[in-house]
Amino acid sequence: IHQILARTSGRDAVRLSEEYGVPLHPDFTYNWNDISVDDYKRLIYAVKKSGSFDDERDVINIKDIGIKKILEDLLVLHKIENNNEIVIDDATPLIRSLGLNGQLKEIKECNIDENEANTLELANKRSGLIIREKSPTRIGSRMGRPEKSKERKMSPPTHVIFPVGHNHNNKRTIQSASPRKVVKVELGLRKCKNCGKKSIFNFCECGGRTEIIDDDTNNTIETDLDIDRLYRSALRRVNESEKIEVKGVKGLISKNKIPEAIEKGILRAKHDVYVFRDGTIRYDITNLPLTHFKPKEIGVPLDKIKELGYSVDYKDNPIVSEEQIIELFPQDIVVSEDCGDYMVRVAGYMDDLLEKFYGLPPFYNIKDKKDIIGALVIGLAPHTSAGVVGRIIGFVRSSVCYAHPFFHAAKRRNCDGDEDSVTLLLDGLVNFSREFLPETRGGLMDSPLVLTKKINPKEIDGEAHNIDIAERYPLEFYLKASKFDNPKNIPIERVADRLNTNNPYQNFKFTHSVSDISAGPLMSSYKVLKKMRDKMDVQLDIARKTRAVDENDVAERILKSHFIPDIMGNLRVFSTQNFRCVKCNKNFRRPPLSKTCPVCNGNIILTVYKASIKKYLEDSYNILRDFKISEYTTQRIYLLKLEIDSLFQDDTSKIDDFGIISEISRPVIKTLNEFEDKVEFVNDKDILNAEDAEINESIQQKKLSSFL
Repeated sequence: IHQILARTSGRDAVRLSEEYGVPLHPDFTYNWNDISVDDYKRLIYAVKKSGSFDDERDVINIKDIGIKKILEDLLVLHKIENNNEIVIDDATPLIRSLGLNGQLKEIKECNIDENEANTLELANKRSGLIIREKSPTRIGSRMGRPEKSKERKMSPPTHVIFPVGHNHNNKRTIQSASPRKVVKVELGLRKCKNCGKKSIFNFCECGGRTEIIDDDTNNTIETDLDIDRLYRSALRRVNESEKIEVKGVKGLISKNKIPEAIEKGILRAKHDVYVFRDGTIRYDITNLPLTHFKPKEIGVPLDKIKELGYSVDYKDNPIVSEEQIIELFPQDIVVSEDCGDYMVRVAGYMDDLLEKFYGLPPFYNIKDKKDIIGALVIGLAPHTSAGVVGRIIGFVRSSVCYAHPFFHAAKRRNCDGDEDSVTLLLDGLVNFSREFLPETRGGLMDSPLVLTKKINPKEIDGEAHNIDIAERYPLEFYLKASKFDNPKNIPIERVADRLNTNNPYQNFKFTHSVSDISAGPLMSSYKVLKKMRDKMDVQLDIARKTRAVDENDVAERILKSHFIPDIMGNLRVFSTQNFRCVKCNKNFRRPPLSKTCPVCNGNIILTVYKASIKKYLEDSYNILRDFKISEYTTQRIYLLKLEIDSLFQDDTSKIDDFGIISEISRPVIKTLNEFEDKVEFVNDKDILNAEDAEINESIQQKKLSSFL
């Protein structure tokens, strides 16, 4: 029976339902509750009057194109031939559900009551079969966060947490600061353990090691730093070329103002990797849960799989094939191909750092991506300060990090579109320091202050305990589910049932297997489409095609939740914006009267432009034109257009004479005067004499609309 049910024909589905008294197979159960009784009768009439059934091929031809919409609502697969003839394969279940036989005659005399309202009950009564409701519950969905697999970069990207000062161009590179010889920066004061002399360097002139001055006094100092000498000395120490562009930071934001060694930045730039604020190198990647895998899915040969500790598949059979399904260890992870490539570069950086800076032998010795398999990493969620040790065992084409539910739960995640970071463990052990973290509130978050070496299932979030680990759901599950019984009353084995056993980590089962965990789209359309207009058009096109979606409501939500707040926000920012020097990047709350930068004599420009305010205005008008948008939202768009036109009436946003306030005021006042002249509002006396206040509101609304 299981073999028949796995891939059954329409005729067999009807036979099995009759012989065993079971509901009709789901493949041939249609959405009868989605059509009215009148549509049901219309379908019967069309099949009887214009249908011709080929019993040998189980195909029916219906010469009534008018029932196509009904078939679509039922989700009956069909095709059109000869422009007006509907052809349906595996037609026996549909014909039987209409109460007809192979000759398209009534099976039994069964008149349809005029008061009949339930189409599904009618189909059960006329067919003599048990037909379940196809879609008893519908769950709405929306697009969440697009998948991500990308290196973590600060803004702007940085190679080393070392200050290069403010008084040079915007590149923030050590090379651009080096020609000035000396830059003024704020650094932490240190004290020599041997002679007690204060210094900003890790080693004193006497050769002794310095330590941070840990007292309540101000232990930072603004000093002139010979960055050119430090940079050239660092280059010689690691034996690297000056051609490598190393990007630093303008200033330090940590409490003690402790910088990184320039050598680390040189080596990071060489390997094209970037530092995060805590001194580590991160890779951000979307979470997905995984309990089982096939060696071929993660691109790892069998001998390597066995080296990693996997000896049997999930059925305890020896591993001899790449097609066998193997249970994943709780702290093993499978990352994207791009993540693997980046980790190879990070490993190369760490080997260079150990060898050239610390004088130690290299650790990883990686030649290609497969050598990174088996490397330990730190998994960390942005809102926590506790990392979890994991191990890379393979790569997938998808832009995700597959890991055991225990691993994700230990990071305080539940895989609902979250993205976490992956860091090589050695990088964290060598380069992480609390001294680099910001002094501001929340500065300790998203940093591996503590590390979980071994996951205890009892200590992770309860969501992971509710995962069912049964191989097959019992019949009782489906019977109680059809009655919407409480899930707690259904006896299915869960992770929680294993917590107090000897081995709560393994022997998890699953109900359905897949051909490939990376099957399907590898990149969502939201990432493929670059322009916002293209993304919006695709979204609205899907809304038009989806019967369950009101496209007008979708369009209005785009306006209310995205476009209008964006336009209003940019208008507000424009009126309170800062001004910037194009040469030294210095910001000014108000433009200098000299019209040039007092620091470097560079030109002063705006930081918010007209284009950023108007970027969604045309798209908003297109939505108003193509969809039925409420009057309130429509008027909000028109009022925003009025405000923008009044602000940029001369079609320029330059600040040539810094008389921007008066230039803005005149068109605004003019617009308000025009508004008062053209709109004659209903006065209080009219409102009191009116029979219905809603009429007056309508009058005002119409007059306002005519003006707009």
